[in-house]
Amino acid sequence: MTGVGGRPEVVIEGSDSVKGVWKEYHFLYKPGNLSRMPPFVAPHQPRLDWQMWFAALSSYQQNSWFVSLVNRLLTGQKEVLDLLAENPFPNKPPTYIRANLYIYRYTSNKSKNPSNWWTRKKSGEYLPAITKDDKSLVEFLKTHGLSDVVQVKTGPIFVNAQLLNVLSTVRSWAQQVTAPVFLWSLFAVSSMANWLSGGSGRGHVN
Repeated sequence: MTGVGGRPEVVIEGSDSVKGVWKEYHFLYKPGNLSRMPPFVAPHQPRLDWQMWFAALSSYQQNSWFVSLVNRLLTGQKEVLDLLAENPFPNKPPTYIRANLYIYRYTSNKSKNPSNWWTRKKSGEYLPAITKDDKSLVEFLKTHGLSDVVQVKTGPIFVNAQLLNVLSTVRSWAQQVTAPVFLWSLFAVSSMANWLSGGSGRGHVN
């Protein structure tokens, strides 16, 4: 799949003109920025970044979710943008988005830029430049059942406002730390609690 031949990666770019300038969307964990050190993520499994790796091994036609992702970036959906490392278009979504396939390799000592962690070479086009109103995009989403469909629910809808506020607060706090840090912190606290509970019974004679 990947190895001595390099690591294939899909790079998503946006622009307000089909002629450029193109800006890259960087992900939290997968290779992108050449100068960024590979992050330590275990035991976290970054699902989106993981799926992007598999997408690079095939085509967008075989990964309908990828086209849906691009559509969400074109419409500036906040929940999707929060899954990325940064939004290169903070004021408004780009008019065009495209994707290219690159082969990434670790930088060698003989590299012209030894400070970079990665080198990359463009392998080809992955997704041509499209807009949110592109007919081919709309048709693709409809064919794969990924179009926005408003479902009207009948009957009363009960919302627990207090629970909603608690969940919103927890989500806001959790977004301040990376997933690996959160998981390792949770593991450390659980281990300490377990150790203390086990030690509390020591020294007692029945």
